[in-house]
Amino acid sequence: MLLREQLLAMCRNIYANLKEGGRFLTVNGNFDESGKCINTQQYGLPKLPDAESRYEGMPRTVTFTDKQGRTTDFTVYYFSQKTYRWAFKTAGFREIRWHGPKLSPEGLSEFGQEFWQNALEHPIDWYIECIR
Repeated sequence: MLLREQLLAMCRNIYANLKEGGRFLTVNGNFDESGKCINTQQYGLPKLPDAESRYEGMPRTVTFTDKQGRTTDFTVYYFSQKTYRWAFKTAGFREIRWHGPKLSPEGLSEFGQEFWQNALEHPIDWYIECIR
């Protein structure tokens, strides 16, 4: 699949541009989990496609809206955690760590624990850390 090979090429390029022991950090949509999140719209995200309709390399347009109502669109591609792990390992990364979200004191104060609970239990995003 062309997109899978493009993902690998990107990971190899990142790896090649890090010094030994260097760290790459990224945020990726957790499409495997986010379908379980009942209301992604409450977090400013559109509803994601059902698991049955997702496939490796599936394109998706994501729109972010700022407080002034301005929007920014970009395309992301669905890959499973298994595919990301394969690409990072094949590129040469020796450590790959997946992190979940953490609730900031400001977010807790402004919206409360109940607002965030669903996103904490079923993260919308993956925070991936790779060590060369």
